[in-house]
Amino acid sequence: PPPPPPKQPPMQIDAVVTALRNAKFELVEDDVLSLMLIHERAKGAGSKWAAHMAALPTVVDSPFMYTEEEMKAFEGSNFGRLAERVRAQAATDYTAIAAVLASAGARAGFPPALFTPEAYRWGLALVWSRFVSLRVKRQSVKYMVPYFDMFNHAPTAAVHHAYDAKTDAVVLTSEQPWDAGSQVCINYGELSNISLLKLHGFVQQQEANLEHFRTEISIPATLAGLEARMRMIEKHAGFAPMPGAVMLGKVAALAFGEGDDEPAEMRETARKYWTTWRAFVGSSGAVPVRGGSVMQITAELFKDVPHTALLRTLRILHCDAAQLPELDAAMRRKPDEGTDIETEVAVLQQLSRALIEQTKGLGDKRPEDATRVAELAAVTAAGEAAMAAATAAIQASLTAAGCAVAAPEVAPVEHGAVGDDDEDGGEEVPSIVAGGGGGGGGGKRKGGKGGKGGKGKGDKKKGGAGKATAEAAGGAAATAASTVPVTPPIAAAALAAGFAALPPAPATSPADASHAYRLQCAAYVRANDKAILESQIRWMLTDIQELRGIAEAHNAANAEAAGGEEGGAAAAASGGGGGSSGSEGAAAGGAGGASA
Repeated sequence: PPPPPPKQPPMQIDAVVTALRNAKFELVEDDVLSLMLIHERAKGAGSKWAAHMAALPTVVDSPFMYTEEEMKAFEGSNFGRLAERVRAQAATDYTAIAAVLASAGARAGFPPALFTPEAYRWGLALVWSRFVSLRVKRQSVKYMVPYFDMFNHAPTAAVHHAYDAKTDAVVLTSEQPWDAGSQVCINYGELSNISLLKLHGFVQQQEANLEHFRTEISIPATLAGLEARMRMIEKHAGFAPMPGAVMLGKVAALAFGEGDDEPAEMRETARKYWTTWRAFVGSSGAVPVRGGSVMQITAELFKDVPHTALLRTLRILHCDAAQLPELDAAMRRKPDEGTDIETEVAVLQQLSRALIEQTKGLGDKRPEDATRVAELAAVTAAGEAAMAAATAAIQASLTAAGCAVAAPEVAPVEHGAVGDDDEDGGEEVPSIVAGGGGGGGGGKRKGGKGGKGGKGKGDKKKGGAGKATAEAAGGAAATAASTVPVTPPIAAAALAAGFAALPPAPATSPADASHAYRLQCAAYVRANDKAILESQIRWMLTDIQELRGIAEAHNAANAEAAGGEEGGAAAAASGGGGGSSGSEGAAAGGAGGASA
C-alpha cells in the first residue's frame, strides 16, 4: 500500500480569512470552502469525513477544469464566453490567495504547497456542483451534505429540501409520487442549459423552441439621461423571468392537451401565453461585479421569436435625451410603434450587425458536430439505463433483507399534474411509500454518481399518496418506512448492490470519458446558438426591408405631392387650371404620410 500522506496541521480558518481580508482581497464563501476542501482532502484517512472525501470525483466536468481543446470547441458560443470569464476570474483570485497564504506562513496552518492552481480549480468545481445552500440560524450558508450531493436533477421534480433544527438533519420532502424502486431526483432549480453546464457540468437536450441564447447590453454610466432611461425600461420593456419547467409543462398541457375538460377561453389564454412569453424573458438593472456594479440588460433570444422587450429597450437607449419625455408618452399609448422609420431601422441594423458578428464567431458547421450531438443523446440514455439497473438491484437487495420499497396496500388514487394540489383529474397511478434505498451510479446524466432514498410517511390529507420524506443526516444511511428498519449495514449492502449492477467501466479513463462528453456538449450548445442567431437575423433583415419599402413609398408620395403643387402653381400663374392637380398631389402626399 502507498505510504500514508503526511499529517497536516489543523487549518486556522480564522487566521486565513483575516489574512485575506487584511490584504483587501474580496473574499467570497466559495473561496473559503474550496480551501477547506483542499485541506481536508490532504488529511487522507485522518479526516473526519474521509469516506465521503474519498468518494468525491477527481475529474469534474466544470469550466474550471476544461482543457484548451475543450474551450476551443465552445468558441463563439454563449457558454464559451461565460466560461472564459469565470476561468479568468479564478486565475486572478488564485494568484491573490496564493500570495496571502505564502505570507501568512505557519499562522494559517495551510502549507502553500497544497494550494496549486489545479487544487483550487478542483475545489471550486466541487463547491459549485455539490454544495447546497441551507438556511440555518436565520442565515443562508453553503454546506457539504454527504449523500445529498449524489441526487440527480429533474427539472419537473417537485422535491424540496431544508435543514431541520430539531433533528439536526437535512430533510427532503417530495410532493409527487414515485414508482417503487425508481430513482428519486431533486430539482436543482430553474436553470438554463448554460447554468447547468457552468455549475453541474451537463446539459439536458430539449425541444428546439425552449433553447435560448443570452445577449447582454452593458450601459455606460456616462450615457445622458441614464436614470430616466432605466426608469422607462423598467416601466415599458416588460422583462420577465424564465417560467419554470413545471409551469411550462402545465401551460403546454392546457394549451395543446387532448380533451374538452377546460373552457375554451382558458385554452386560448394558455396558447397565447405559450406563444408570447419568449418575447419578454430577460432582466434589467444593476449587476454586481467585483469592485462595484454595472447597469446591464439581459435578453434571452428564442428561435423565430422577435424579442419585444429588447426592441423596446433599444428604442429607449437610442432616443436623444431631450426627446425622452416624448418617447415616454408615445410608448404609454402604443409601446411597440416606435417614433420614426429612421430610428427603427437604426435599432434593427445595430442589433442585427451585433448578432451577425456573434454568428461569425461560431464559425461554420463542423463535420463532427452532428455525430457528437447524436452521441450525447446516446450517453444520456445509457446513464438513465444504468440508474434503472442500479435502483432495481438496490430494491432486490432490500427485498432480501425484508425492507423493500413498496406501494401501499390501498386502491390507486387519481392525481393531477406533478406539483399540483388539485385532485380532480389526471392519470391513475398508485403512489408509493418511500422506503430505504435510493439510486446508485449514473449521476449527472452520465452514469457517474449514486443516489439514495429514505424513510417515508404517507400524507393522510391526500390518502397516503402525495408525500415521501427522505433524510440524510451526518452521513448516516437512510432508513425505511417498514416494520423492519434498514440498519446502516443493510443500507450499505443495498448501495453496494446498486453499484455492482452498473455496467462495466469503459476502457477509457474518467478523464477521457469526460473529454468526449464535454465535446458533445459543445457541439450541442453551438448548434442551438447558431440556429437561434440565424433565425433572429432573418426576421430583423426582413423588417428592415419592409421599413425601407414604407419609407420609399412615403418619399415617392411626397415627391408626387410636391410635383403636383409646383405644376398647379405654374398653371395658376399662367392662367391655366392646374390647381386641381396640385390639390390631388397634396392629397396623395398626405395619404403617403398616413401610410408611413
